[in-house]
Amino acid sequence: MPGPIMRFRSGSVSATVWENQRKDGGTYASVKLSRSYRDKQTQDWKDTSNFSVNDLPVVAILARKAFE
Repeated sequence: MPGPIMRFRSGSVSATVWENQRKDGGTYASVKLSRSYRDKQTQDWKDTSNFSVNDLPVVAILARKAFE
């Protein structure tokens, strides 16, 4: 599977742009918005698609960059 074509990050929030293939041979882009956090029990880094209210301005900025 090919990797992301672009990634924008600010602090723990990121927007990753992926290129996808259509059945007709064309392509389209999709965006995954995520926030990284460290699990308190295992100390492993994990991702979530849940954001706090304070994360939303950063989410908006990164979504705009991904759109451009």
